[in-house]
Amino acid sequence: MNTIYQYTDHRNFLKDFYQIKKKKNKSFSYAVFSRRAGLNSPNYLKRVIDGSRNITPRTIRHFITGLDLSKKEADYFTNLVWFNQSSALNSKEYYFGELKKTVQKEDNAVFKIDSDYYDYLSNWYYVAIHEMVNLKDFQEDPEWIQGRLKNKVSKPQVKKALEQLLRMKLLKRDEMGRLQQIFPQLEYQKEVVSLAIQNFHQQMIDLAKASITEDERNEREPSGLTLCIRKSDYPMIKSKIEDLRKELNEKLSCQPKEGEEVLQINIQLFYLTKSIEGRKK
Repeated sequence: MNTIYQYTDHRNFLKDFYQIKKKKNKSFSYAVFSRRAGLNSPNYLKRVIDGSRNITPRTIRHFITGLDLSKKEADYFTNLVWFNQSSALNSKEYYFGELKKTVQKEDNAVFKIDSDYYDYLSNWYYVAIHEMVNLKDFQEDPEWIQGRLKNKVSKPQVKKALEQLLRMKLLKRDEMGRLQQIFPQLEYQKEVVSLAIQNFHQQMIDLAKASITEDERNEREPSGLTLCIRKSDYPMIKSKIEDLRKELNEKLSCQPKEGEEVLQINIQLFYLTKSIEGRKK
């Protein structure tokens, strides 16, 4: 069985734990686990594994006892449970940070490995700097990059971003030592990606809001459309937005050292109304 630090979902960890225990000892059961853990329900572990029940602040200590975890493993398990069960973005960010701190000295820990990728996906300026190297006047100078990004980032942030982009092999140096953009095949844990992408979109929406008052009218295009539609047309709208995004990317992306500016195109699609199920007639 993998160490607990290689899991990003506590339910998968519990499933593997149970299967290995059962394989080693045929008499092991969900009820046996509950007795050892001091849980009242004989099927509590099974219901957590299949997703029909969550672990609570009252029962988590029982799980730690039943799993026979060390102090460090218990800290990781606790934060992993709250990370998986939280729905609020700020809560997920907090527990993600706690998970990263717990595994700093653990080799091959998933949340440690994904830390760079999380930073790239969840910080808008990492993506912007990755595109900026295609500018014809690009300078690998934190102060210059800071100025081109409207002073919305600090020089230390720029320096760290450049270092991580190189470490992740999203940037490389040519024979002249100049930075070049590359696109390696990256693998992310879905839990980390989901959190990071939420951060990215929220930051870009905030930048778009600021642009309305900070930028000249000829340098921005905030447009929108409010429609009453049939629900069956929703997939078609999503498909057309995706086609537009791909078309703009394919037709307008500059070759290296040909770009003049980096811009962001946000397209948000969401319901303003919510269906009321089971309404009495």
